[in-house]
Order: sequence, then structure tokens, then C-alpha cells
Amino acid sequence: MSIQATNLHHTKPGRAAELLAALQRALPDTIAHGGCEEIRLCRDQDNENKVISITRWTSRAAYEEYLAWQEGKGDTARFREMLIKDMEVSFYDEVFVIKPDAPTNSMRNESLVEVQKEVVRQFFLRNSAGEIPRAVALFRDDATYWLPTTRETLGTDKLPEALKFVQSRLDGPIRYEIGTMVAEPKRIAVQLEGFAKTVEGAAYNNLYHVYFEFEGEKIVRVREYNDTAHVFDTLRAGQRRRIG
Repeated sequence: MSIQATNLHHTKPGRAAELLAALQRALPDTIAHGGCEEIRLCRDQDNENKVISITRWTSRAAYEEYLAWQEGKGDTARFREMLIKDMEVSFYDEVFVIKPDAPTNSMRNESLVEVQKEVVRQFFLRNSAGEIPRAVALFRDDATYWLPTTRETLGTDKLPEALKFVQSRLDGPIRYEIGTMVAEPKRIAVQLEGFAKTVEGAAYNNLYHVYFEFEGEKIVRVREYNDTAHVFDTLRAGQRRRIG
């Protein structure tokens, strides 16, 4: 049976917005870690320095494992610096739940889309930082990724190799500038631009349009489109283009 965990934060004066932003950035990691079914972040109407996160987990053990993992990463210490005292954690068993269909579904869809948009941002941020295992962790195990240059559909077992190939051809990380993002439940399309230099010193500046499909908070399908001519002039210089 699922359990509810609440984390009550009493922030230092004026630090609540900063804490909320940091917690929101951590949402994809929380979901990707496993065991978390729902997250809500709330701010007290009468005390702006009081923030609570309300989360649903598959079990108390799953939450406690996640909390230990977060502590090991240093996230807890970073959050603690914004507080006047340690967060207060409580656990609850669900006794009874009623869900009016229309309004609840609408609100949940809007909330889920925001989480999915953040997952997309995190994919490019983690890829840029060279954190390939964490980037791939955002995908469901049976997800697929289609590449325009090789016209291959890769599973999550082959995707890390493809991402590592791009990194091996660059002199430093690729910087992404994320542009327009169009989102609806389960589907997100994003335009972005990438900036880097190849190991030979050539400028790499590509334009992308990437389409994502989701199931819940996990990516299940991606189709990437980019300037393939530029790729073969830079990252794949000397290689033969595949036609048809």
C-alpha cells in the first residue's frame, strides 16, 4: 500500500522561493530514482517562510532509501542551508481517497506536463555535463531514440554509446540553448541550439528539433531532427552520408 510522506521546511527569512526553485529542479531526480508516485510542493498562505512537500511513495522503505541517496549526493545539506532548523518528516497511511474525475484529471495533467518539461530540460543538462547514466535514467527501460544522422532507432542499451560518441568528438561540453517548447500530456516538442568545438577546433553549432513521448514521468520515445549536413561536416567529417 502506498504511503504519504510530508517534509516540512521552515526557511530563513526570504529564502522560501529559492528553496522551492531548488526542490523543483530536483523533481526529475526524485522521480527517476524510483518509488515515488506523486509530488506536491506547497507554501503556507499565512507564513511565506513555511514550505511543505507532500509525496506519495510505494513504501516507507522506498522513501527512506531515497532520502539516504539524496543525503549522499549533498542535496540535503544544500537544502538545509536555507532552513532555520532541520526539516520535519512525517509518514501517513492512506485510509480513504475520493477523486472527482474531471477537475482532478485536469489538474493532474497540468502538473504532470510541467514535470515532463523539466525532465526534457534535465536530459539536455545532464547530457551537456557528461552525466550520461543520469541522462539515460530519465528513460523507461524499453524506450527508443531515433537519430537522423544514422537513421537508427536505439534502445536504452545502445543510447549511451551514441551519446558518448558525440562527447568524444568535442573539445569540451556542448552548451544547449533551449528555445520553444510545445507540450501536451504525454508529448513534448522542443527547439534548441547547440554550441561546441570539435577536437579539431572546428565550430559546432547545430539546430535541433526533438520530439519526446512520455508515460508518466519517464521518456518512452524520442525522435531527433537536426542539420545532418553540419554533423557530417564536423562530428562525422570524412564519413559517408546514409541516403534512403
